[in-house]
Amino acid sequence: QLWVGGFKPTLTSGCASSAQIEMSTNKNVYDYLAFDASTIEYAYANVVMPSDYTGGVIYFKPYWLHPSTSTNFKVSWGLASVEFGDGVSLDAAQGTAVYVNDTGGTTSYLYIGDMSAAVTPSGTPAAGKLGQFRALRKADDATNDTLAVDAFLLGYMIYYPVA
Repeated sequence: QLWVGGFKPTLTSGCASSAQIEMSTNKNVYDYLAFDASTIEYAYANVVMPSDYTGGVIYFKPYWLHPSTSTNFKVSWGLASVEFGDGVSLDAAQGTAVYVNDTGGTTSYLYIGDMSAAVTPSGTPAAGKLGQFRALRKADDATNDTLAVDAFLLGYMIYYPVA
């Protein structure tokens, strides 16, 4: 497993910049990115893949929360990936995004989505390569994304094959 937090908004169609939320009673603080309810927005994180990664498909679970709203709690989180080795162009296309649909409900509660289907990173995935993960909220999916306010992404737990 690999925790990928600290996402940053993409320069084009990026989500809101990183912000913090503090819980009212115990003052726990969490960094998050806000993804709009009506526009598809993106964030990215660059991570060197662990030495025990054998390459191939990965899976993910989104960790998220939302502010106050009274109805429509569904969010569709997506992930695409590309991996880069030494001496290759960094201007390569991401693999196809895969989505996990989840349902919130209570303000400032943690929600953890189900395990995704297989995400195939583009490039030649292998240990030690630079992986770029692109997160998104599929805000135009009127069936699986109905949350009428921003959705707050904490990060993704990435599951990868090992030897």
